[in-house]
Amino acid sequence: MSEKSMELQSAASMEIKTSTSTSDYTDPCPICLGPINQSSYLDKCFHNFCYNCIVQWTKVVSGKRSCRLSSIKCPLCKTESSSIIHGLDGHHFQRHYVNPDFQDSFILSKAHKYRLQCYYTEPGFLNDIFDVQRYWKLQKYLQANQWLEVWLKRELQALIQEEDVDIIMHHFVGLINSFFRRYDNRLLSEICFLFFVFFSSKK
Repeated sequence: MSEKSMELQSAASMEIKTSTSTSDYTDPCPICLGPINQSSYLDKCFHNFCYNCIVQWTKVVSGKRSCRLSSIKCPLCKTESSSIIHGLDGHHFQRHYVNPDFQDSFILSKAHKYRLQCYYTEPGFLNDIFDVQRYWKLQKYLQANQWLEVWLKRELQALIQEEDVDIIMHHFVGLINSFFRRYDNRLLSEICFLFFVFFSSKK
């Protein structure tokens, strides 16, 4: 191998190493400033940290207080979060609560209990009470509903019996918005008409 080709090979390997190290540090952990290890997020602002770094940060902040904290401020934006989301694999995640007692502190209200009861009633029973078919006929599903997120949050809280459902709700709202962006009103009307025919036949 000639001296020139050896120099070119050495320069190429150096470039690869440099680009690799640069890509590793494009989004470093804000606490240790190194590549993120065991990616984790705060449940309100979704800022990304190394899992060990943010847990250690939580311990340091908690150690400065006389009483036990139920939430912690994000080191970046100072938003209060009650848990750290980690171990994401596409289908599941784990939640590390700042205060472990907070996990079991949610008490269902009367509205939550009623909604939970709705999911255990006979199919078609609520259809008669709320006149679902008339709702579909009038195409009210196409009207903007400012209470959608409030309703969705209450339903999720009732179903999983946990107060903090913001991550799941954010995902659901994203799916709904994506669906409405993808299809125009005419196609939505046709889809909803098919649902109407299906539910009418089940009555």
